[in-house]
Parts: sequence; structure tokens; C-alpha cells
Amino acid sequence: MNSEELNLTWTWDAATQEAVYYVPVPPDYIEQDPADWYTVRVKPKGDVLMLVEVWQMETEDPLATIDPFDWEKSSKRDDLCAAVADAFGQHTATWFMQFIYWLSKNHHQKIVFSVREDTEKLADMGMLFTELSAGDGGGVDYVVTEEGFSRMKTDSYGSLVALANFSAHVVRDVIEDDGLEERRVFEVEARLRNGRRRRLEVSAEGFDSMGWVAPKLGVEAAIEPGMGNRDHVARAIRLYSQHRAGGGAVPEARSYLHTGWRTSADMVDEAAYLHAGGLITGFVDPDGGTVCRYCKTGESRAAHSKADSLAENDDLCRLCHDFQGGVILRGKLARRRFPAPVLNGELIGAVRESFVVWRVAPDEVVIPADAMIKRAVISDVRESVHITGPSGSGKTTLGLILQSYFGRDLSEGDTGSFESTANSLEGETFLLKDQMFLLDDYLGTPRHQRVADRMYRAAANKSARNRMASDGTLKGDKPPRGLILSTGEDLPGGYSLGARILFLRLRHGNIDFSNGSVLSVAQEAGRAGNLARAMAGFVAWLATGSR
Repeated sequence: MNSEELNLTWTWDAATQEAVYYVPVPPDYIEQDPADWYTVRVKPKGDVLMLVEVWQMETEDPLATIDPFDWEKSSKRDDLCAAVADAFGQHTATWFMQFIYWLSKNHHQKIVFSVREDTEKLADMGMLFTELSAGDGGGVDYVVTEEGFSRMKTDSYGSLVALANFSAHVVRDVIEDDGLEERRVFEVEARLRNGRRRRLEVSAEGFDSMGWVAPKLGVEAAIEPGMGNRDHVARAIRLYSQHRAGGGAVPEARSYLHTGWRTSADMVDEAAYLHAGGLITGFVDPDGGTVCRYCKTGESRAAHSKADSLAENDDLCRLCHDFQGGVILRGKLARRRFPAPVLNGELIGAVRESFVVWRVAPDEVVIPADAMIKRAVISDVRESVHITGPSGSGKTTLGLILQSYFGRDLSEGDTGSFESTANSLEGETFLLKDQMFLLDDYLGTPRHQRVADRMYRAAANKSARNRMASDGTLKGDKPPRGLILSTGEDLPGGYSLGARILFLRLRHGNIDFSNGSVLSVAQEAGRAGNLARAMAGFVAWLATGSR
């Protein structure tokens, strides 16, 4: 029996997900049947198709229910047949069972066709409508619309079932590299039902659990309740990500979480110095033209710094450099940013102005400190510097000026404290590779002594406390990789510790705090970014020499 032989018609209501079949009585039974045709309403209930009502037009109460896909179960079939026979007689039950059998074999295909037809109208109207398939020959798995993600059920009913009121796709698959460990983070762009878009980061480990939806997207975003829906949303996001990537792999990039020198085949052919603005591999635009000399001569694939803090050179840096990764310094480390090292009169002036620092304090204090700062950016430094002196002598003030070599926006909030835990300080100084870390206000208390002992020894030995992962494997230690410059009214104790530290002493009156003094000039050079510009030029010179 086919639909032509049945001569039936049907309607489909996408809002209620209900199908209504109008089934005429076959000619052979027309004289024996009490009605000319019957109405059968089919509604979804859970994950199965239920035949919920069979009645004549004037009848409103359901006579029988059945899952047509349980047709092979004789008990179900007999129950329905008996209900129809009781109501209309055996003659009706005889031909009606043939319709139910046809329904069990054809309903799914009709519903899938109707769902596709209805949803494709959204695309014709210019609305978001994207079909996603796993590519295994099973047809459409998910649909993306203005309302979010839906699943195309491929079992009994074949309808669209809402999964989430948002859609999302992975823009980049980022490998975060701190120099010792790597972890994956997905850069996700989500679209809420109200049309608003959010850009967020989700760890690869926590992606499939979907526990990030509420914390990252807020109360508006929701996944429909139901077993397996979270898994379906995660899979839909992966498929949508591939679709947005043109059917290929999602772009992968490597991002570095630390400062300092790094050589990597994924990054550049030669050594590069990382900072919050990108990387420095040499001078930018040394000829004063619009094309850097590396692009002009083809001397290097790594064209130049990707630093973006100098507005007039932004386009130049992006045009010439194909660096696909990035530098991600979070929190206060994000202010460790150099200007682009442009070899011109401005850089030369900044280098000359930087020597004002030497006039702030006595030569025996400021020149060794300044030299150690520059030594830090060359390569690993094992020694530490401690500036001591009475309260009000200017220890921290001098330290903050020296800190300005690594960013114009650095301030008191970018320093470390002996009140912090040694673990947190080790983590911070590990990321600040080939830079200076200002550790302020040593008071000689037992707590401060313990922190000092651990930090100075770790810096000198280039080893810290080893760590173990949850699976029992060793994760490696993270010692300081830059210069520790500390200040305090007291000296860290211990002969062994003292051999690892350069002690510099300030006295009252060594620094002039009056208005218009050389101290004010040096502080202004730091705030204007000229100290950072001078250091950027030194790093670029080192990078050029490394080739």
C-alpha cells in the first residue's frame, strides 16, 4: 500500500511538531464504514513517535494510542486493533491496520522532508540557516539558525529538536606555551539569540563539559535540559567551526605566555624577543621608508617586530610580518610592552635621554644597577640585586625608574611583595624571562627571610620546587628566568645567600626629591616611554647581532 493507493492528505505544524493525516476510507469498505474518512494526529512525546488520537470528525476523545514503530510487537498491534474494532467494527480495523503499517514505514521520511522545507525558508528570508553534517553519509546532524543550535533527529520522528539558544564556533585553536608546558585554549565566538556576539577563551580540557556556558556567556545562554544535549552542543560547535573554516581544519596558532628570547621553528627562523606587544627580531624601517629593509632585501623571513604600540608603524608591522601566533601576557604582565624599535632620530634621542638615570643616585649604586638591568635582557642571569637603605632614601623610587625600561605604563602595582607566597613569585618570575622583576620592601622578618632564601637560591641555581601532575608524572620546575631586583631596609641573611646577591646601599640625601630635580626628569622619561624605547633599541640591536 502506498500513499497514492491510500489517497491520503496531510498537514505539518512546525510550531507544535504535529502531523495530521486525513485518511479516506478505501472504496472496498465505503459501504460498511460509518465515516467517509478519518483524522489521525501524530505528536512527538520524548524520543518516540506516538499515535495519540484516532477518531471520527465528531469524536474528540482519543480512542487508542500506539507507537507505530512498535508495530512488530504483537501486543501493541493487537491492543490498537481491538480498540478500533470496538469503536468502528472489525471491517474498519482490517483496513486501518494497513494504514498504521504504512505510517510506521513512511512517516519519518515525510517529516524530515517537511522540516527541511520549513527551515530552508529561513535561508530564503536572509536569516541564519546552516546545516551541519558529520560527513558519514547520515545526512544532516545539526542546524544553526537565529535561535541557536538544533538537532535533526534521525531516529523515529525525524524532527528538529532545540539544543541551545545560542550558536558558537571556534575561531582559533591556540597552543599556549610558557616555555616548559603547553596547553590548548579554544578562542570561541558565540552568538546569542538576541544577536549579540561574545568572544571568549575556553580551555580544551573543559570544553566538552560545557560548564563554561553560564560563566562566559551569562544567564541568557542556555542548553536545553535532556540527556546527552551537552554532548550534542559540543559536537555541533565542532562541526560549525569546521564549516566556518571553509570545511577544513580550524586555524591553529601558538601563543607564548612569557617574555624574553625564544627560538622556535613555529615562530621565526632566528631568535626573537617576546613582549606584550609581540616580538622583536631587529629594527623596524631603518631606512625611514615604507618598507623595512628585510622585506626590501629578502634577508629574513621574520620581517621585523610585531610590536603595535607605535601607531604610525602599525600597518607596516602587520603588512610585513606573517607571524601567526601571538604573545599573551595576562594581568599586570600585559603592561610589559616595548615601542616598535624604529632606527631613527627618535630612538637615538631616547637612548641619549636614558642616561639621565645615571644622575639620579651615586655612581656606585645606579651604574651597577643600570648595567645589571641591561645584562638581564642579554641572556640568563643568575645574580640578583638588592638595594638597601633607610626609609625615605629612595630605594623603591629608584627601582620603579629602572622598571620603566620594560614598559611606560609600569607602576607600583607591577612590583612583587615579600608578603606574597614563594610559589606565586616563582610563577611570575618564571614568565618574566630576560626582564627585571622588582621585589619590594624586605623587612628581615622570618617570613621575608624564607621567601628571600627560596627566590634568590632558585634564581642562582636555575631550579625550583619540582611539581607532580595528578597522574603522578613530573611536570618540571619553574625557576626565575630574569633578574630579581629587591629593595629593603635590611639585608637578607646567610653567607651562602649573600654570595648570590649584588648589594647596593643608598643613604639619606643620595637622591634629590625636590621639584625639577634630575629625579623628576628621569621619572618623566619613564612615563613618556623613552626608557622603554631605548631598551627596545638595545634588544633590536642584540637581535640583529644574533644573526
